[in-house]
Amino acid sequence: MTTEEAKQALVSEIDSLESNFRDLHARVQLAAVRDQVEDFQNQINNLPGRIQSTRTRGYAFGKEFESQAKDYARRWRSTHTTVARKIESESTSLQSSLRSTESKVNALRSVRGNLSAARARIPSAKSAVEDLESKVSAAEEAIRGMYDSMQNDIYEISRKLDRIEWALDELDEATFSLIATESVIMAVEAVMVEGAKEDKKDPKGVLFLTDQRLLFEQKQEIATKKVLFVTTEKETVHKLYFENPLASVHEVEAEHKGFMKNEDHIELKLDVGTRNFHLDGQDCDLWAAQIKRARDGEYDQDRAIEIEQEVLDKVKEAPTICPQCGGQFSQPVLRGQDSINCEYCGHIVRL
Repeated sequence: MTTEEAKQALVSEIDSLESNFRDLHARVQLAAVRDQVEDFQNQINNLPGRIQSTRTRGYAFGKEFESQAKDYARRWRSTHTTVARKIESESTSLQSSLRSTESKVNALRSVRGNLSAARARIPSAKSAVEDLESKVSAAEEAIRGMYDSMQNDIYEISRKLDRIEWALDELDEATFSLIATESVIMAVEAVMVEGAKEDKKDPKGVLFLTDQRLLFEQKQEIATKKVLFVTTEKETVHKLYFENPLASVHEVEAEHKGFMKNEDHIELKLDVGTRNFHLDGQDCDLWAAQIKRARDGEYDQDRAIEIEQEVLDKVKEAPTICPQCGGQFSQPVLRGQDSINCEYCGHIVRL
């Protein structure tokens, strides 16, 4: 390496050290951690409003949500005070280390053109910068560690609320209405696989799970005209494509398909046959478990919005035989249903 090349290499190393030091100059204020703590506090403060909004929109489950939100707020009041003090003490200590490091970095500037002097001073400056960087990282990690367990709890309830809010948004746009006292549990984008294998012609849309039914609403653009295999005209199809009472769901199987087993599918065995769905972005095992819970009435124990006894009694007392023709009703009576339509004679029985 020539002398000129050696000088350039040293200048580049000095430039790199100065750049790293400038980054540390900002980090010693612990601005990133302060922002994260503020964001976390906002998440906690927003929880009660988010929960109340889902209630207003008809979400009836998660009866522990409100008490959990209060508990998080109570715990955070105490933790936040300790975290704030820790931030200030660590920042003060880091700024002291910053001044010591700054003098060593500044000393390099006067010897940028002096090869031997630069070589002598770079190791000390480099060691000081690395040491300060290590201290900053350790301080940031220590502060986050003071509330990371609680942050995991907030993440979990926020993730649940995200899915609930998305399901409610999709329900607002749906072409169908829920029965009185029926509440959505979850929803997912899905493809209803109608053959042995998934096909481009299979309907795409949103699969809804309520405490009484499974409903699939087709929601997609379909090509109506093609020229040389290029789509020139489309139409939007938005309609209820499939619905089934949970009471007639006999079996639910989750299956991971695809080359990497990264496709989530569920198979439903019903009175009317088998239905298969390819879920997009949600776990099939979770869906299978939640369908079974809803079918078995377990969500009734998780209600935050109670159902009047009169409504429950109406289902229990519903007739099982048509008074007009004597035919036996085969379809389950859903809570909130106001009539039964006889499948044999068409007679309507008011409940």
